[in-house]
Amino acid sequence: MKIITDNAAYVQEIDLAYLSLSRLQVPISIRIRGGIGGGHLANTNKYKFYEFTSPREISFFRNTNWILDYDEVKDLSDVEIIQLGEAVVHERNSIALEFNALAPEVQRQNYDLVDKCSFLEHKAYSLEYFLEFKHGKVKTNLPDGIEPPSASENKVYRK
Repeated sequence: MKIITDNAAYVQEIDLAYLSLSRLQVPISIRIRGGIGGGHLANTNKYKFYEFTSPREISFFRNTNWILDYDEVKDLSDVEIIQLGEAVVHERNSIALEFNALAPEVQRQNYDLVDKCSFLEHKAYSLEYFLEFKHGKVKTNLPDGIEPPSASENKVYRK
């Protein structure tokens, strides 16, 4: 999950770890300061937020759409979050079907579709995590000054 403010981008360790597995061009300052590639992702630190303050870093994360944006989901109801997750999974499945229908030589030329599927799958898992966080099943320390998500009026989460 990411939280973007005027002066910083806060990104969770789990997203930085996933970013390290991608073939994206990542600014070196993010690789170094975020510990990408060298850290150990454990259950105790995977939801820790890292702060990035350079305009280039903030811009990079602002434009990385597959990392769940806290501001886009914090006020959604459980039903809306689930619907968003279903839309993400539907988009992922559509891309996968498109890729699988291609001839092998064309698949090799369009391998970015595999990356898109992978990123959408990560976003779907992030939405599930967010529901767990919202309902107190997962503990996460939000950055200073960031308010916790709104309580749902129509709770449907049962995990």
